[in-house]
Amino acid sequence: LFQRRHTLRMFSSFTTTNPYLMYNLIHNGSSLDDIDITSAIHYFDPAKEDEVIVRDRAFPMELRNTSLVGMSHGWGVFNVETGDGRHKAVYVSDFCNPCGSKTNPKIIPLHPMHPIGKPNITQLRLITNAAMTCSPDQSKDFVVAANCLGLEIHFFRPCGKTKNYSGLGFKTESHYFDQSKVMYSKKDQKFYTPSVGGHLLGFWDSCFEDLSCGFATFL
Repeated sequence: LFQRRHTLRMFSSFTTTNPYLMYNLIHNGSSLDDIDITSAIHYFDPAKEDEVIVRDRAFPMELRNTSLVGMSHGWGVFNVETGDGRHKAVYVSDFCNPCGSKTNPKIIPLHPMHPIGKPNITQLRLITNAAMTCSPDQSKDFVVAANCLGLEIHFFRPCGKTKNYSGLGFKTESHYFDQSKVMYSKKDQKFYTPSVGGHLLGFWDSCFEDLSCGFATFL
């Protein structure tokens, strides 16, 4: 009997749920290659101060060798290395959404993420967090930002009007952003990345076909 337990801390919300914390993920089956592996997902609802457990959710084959790197609007962002190890594939899925389908979770593959320049092997493999403009259920024209360890941030817009917009990468010049996280403001329609110490704020405008980059300084 196969069982794999993941302890994690992912906070998110959805249009039909309170904000929730996903803190435990357990996969059960005869082996990792078993097509019928099911998962039990443990959540904590801070508004109700209660635990919620979703049991017997089908664990898709596409997500078997991935790592969950972020959650936004109830959807998870999953990272998987390709066979040659030179770039990463990224998926978004409602597998971790408490309201998602138990038998057929939605999975959307994004454009492969190629490294910018010559990052070290750790930077090549590690996505530190991710953010989304909205869930794919709310709009097909959504944008995903994936922040990498170091100075890289990548954007994906699967339904962008131009082919080049399906995957864009930026490299910040300041090492103050080495350990930064990316977040999205619905009010401003911008992605933000604060620097360590909060003196600089990087932002990318998601309203246009080309993501423009800017920086604000706080003294």
